[in-house]
Amino acid sequence: MSGETASSGWMVKLELAYRELDMSFRAFLITRVLPIFFLGLFTIIVIWWLFPEVISGWLFLILMFVPVYLAVLVLFWPLVEWERKGLAIDRDMHLFITRIGTLSTGESSRQSILHLLSQMEGYRELADEVRKIYKLAEEWHVGLSASCRFIAKQTPSDLFSDFLYRLAYSMEAGDSAIEFFQAEQTAFMDQYSANYHSSLRNVDVMNEVFLSLVISAMFVMVIVALFPLITGQDANLLMSLAVLIFIFIEGGFLFFLWASVPGERLWYNGPLETVQAREIRRRLGISIPLCFLFGVLILLGAPHITIPLAIAFTITPLAYPGLYANLQEMEIKRKDDNFPSFIRTLGSTQEATGKVAVLALKKLSYHDFGPLTDNIRALYKRVAMRINRQRAWQLFGAETNSELISKFSEMFSEGTSAGGEPRAISRIISTNFSRLLSLRIEKFQTQGRITGILYGLAIAMTVILYLALFLVEGFFDMFKGVEPIQGFEFILLLQQNTFDLQLLSLLIIFLLVFHAVVSMAITRIIGGGHWVGGLTHLVGIMWMIAISAVITKYLIVRLF
Repeated sequence: MSGETASSGWMVKLELAYRELDMSFRAFLITRVLPIFFLGLFTIIVIWWLFPEVISGWLFLILMFVPVYLAVLVLFWPLVEWERKGLAIDRDMHLFITRIGTLSTGESSRQSILHLLSQMEGYRELADEVRKIYKLAEEWHVGLSASCRFIAKQTPSDLFSDFLYRLAYSMEAGDSAIEFFQAEQTAFMDQYSANYHSSLRNVDVMNEVFLSLVISAMFVMVIVALFPLITGQDANLLMSLAVLIFIFIEGGFLFFLWASVPGERLWYNGPLETVQAREIRRRLGISIPLCFLFGVLILLGAPHITIPLAIAFTITPLAYPGLYANLQEMEIKRKDDNFPSFIRTLGSTQEATGKVAVLALKKLSYHDFGPLTDNIRALYKRVAMRINRQRAWQLFGAETNSELISKFSEMFSEGTSAGGEPRAISRIISTNFSRLLSLRIEKFQTQGRITGILYGLAIAMTVILYLALFLVEGFFDMFKGVEPIQGFEFILLLQQNTFDLQLLSLLIIFLLVFHAVVSMAITRIIGGGHWVGGLTHLVGIMWMIAISAVITKYLIVRLF
């Protein structure tokens, strides 16, 4: 029964996913799926006609499955997009719940709250779902509870669906808005924390699986490298397939992390341009030409240097903007740690001063909130000018360069502007903000563990692959020109041109560079930091690879 329920659930999701398209299923099949299938089939036939000696036998049969695979992928792509939209909604739900809780402290009705939220572009897919509820209730005159139930059945997010069902039941039961939304702060954040911990546990489990698969793939590559020496088979084809398997393993792990890791970001991502963003662009503008200059110097001054060492030396200037980005991320984390105490004190002080924000900020500007102090003083000066209070809070969030601070500070400003109680709003914000910070600690610990594993894998991969390469070269040199003795005719296989050693070396270098790039992306996905900060890991891993390759070659030469 459970299997039937799961299959029916997938069918319902697939039906809803296709319903979101602007075309019917038949039109999608004719205009998307079938053209991809026939184009892939035509491409395979053309390649087979041009290179019949390469594409033959079992390889041709395998390639014939490629058009089918592409067609199935396109067929289920609407479902993939549907699930992606659900994940995007889940990632914004904690902000949604906090904001709706701050607005509910005033005299706002449920419908006016939904109207406010429907105008907020920062929620992306979640804003679209809320806007649907508002249109059903406002333009189509459907009851608000009925609108919530209808969208709950259609939304791709289970978290948002459960929330809408609870909201509909609360309205039908006659609960007040403030009671329901205040209760949701605890209920939803508990659920969000449980899902957060579950996602990180899944990442840890998948990390163990990933490590096992990579180590197994390395041993397979060693066997593949040595096997043609005995059988005389085409080593280039076997190594190419092994490289594709490895790329599939690392690419799959990267996609799993993207889909599983909670996706809140560290850096401010709003419409305003920050000083840090300009500085990163300036440093990138300096480092990229330096990379080309270093590459030219390597080609002219040291043409016989090993390729991994040349690559590492060439990309070293990229550490210049990367180190700056990482230092800024440390500053952002320190500001995040100080924000809950600031916003909690601000709410209490503002309510004590008769809800006058200027007087409260003036008092707080004399206190020390660590790296947040200068931003608070700048905020007070702007609010004291009484030109545009909302703009002042937006600038405050942008200058802190923190995504969370920008979101939550705007919630405080909008909640108090809508007539909400400053003390109640600040408590909601500081409580939820502190819970997010505690969850982030576990995520950063997971990031540190996986980053260390990726560095270790880079060293292990380099040693194993270059050991296999040097052994193959040694066998060729050892048996070059040796006349076979009766009973030892297999020595002829060691003299045959079963290997293109240059191609094999390039495949190994490509594999190691690919691992370095994927490692950079993995550290950014888990930590939620700026992609430029990952350049330090790219440079560091490439230097680890280059040094390991040189040491491995030196030891092999000394031993043999």
